[in-house]
Amino acid sequence: MKKKITKKIKKTKPIGLNNKGQAKVAERLEFIRFTALPRVFREKEWGFNLDVDFAKKFNVRPETLCAWKKDPEFWESIRDTLKLWGKDRIPDVLAGMYKKAISEGNATEVKLWLQYFDDWKEKSDVNIHYAAIKDLQDVNRQIFEEAKKKSTI
Repeated sequence: MKKKITKKIKKTKPIGLNNKGQAKVAERLEFIRFTALPRVFREKEWGFNLDVDFAKKFNVRPETLCAWKKDPEFWESIRDTLKLWGKDRIPDVLAGMYKKAISEGNATEVKLWLQYFDDWKEKSDVNIHYAAIKDLQDVNRQIFEEAKKKSTI
């Protein structure tokens, strides 16, 4: 996962420099991971959940974090990282869906989760009303016959 993000970053605009003028690629990758993680889980994993705290810990200026956030490719990386995070949890969500479906009979939240994290799409049935199609064919046939009669006269 990190290799994919690193390749994307190398193709992007300047990403912030340290005091020696070197790009802060590692810090940007960590900030992507940090930003992609839902806030409720950041405290456990990082010990903080605010950008300001991230800037202090990784010695990055808050302006650099703001600049990264303005880059559309940054948000593309966030979406990719978040999807991976969510896909890793699908089995747990399915277990929760099973429990909820058994106890309450309603699993709407799980449907939304699967749509977002697993690109799940609802199956749709197409009902063809053959009687309506036959009626349209008959009408078209009548129009055609009338036009044909008018054109020969």
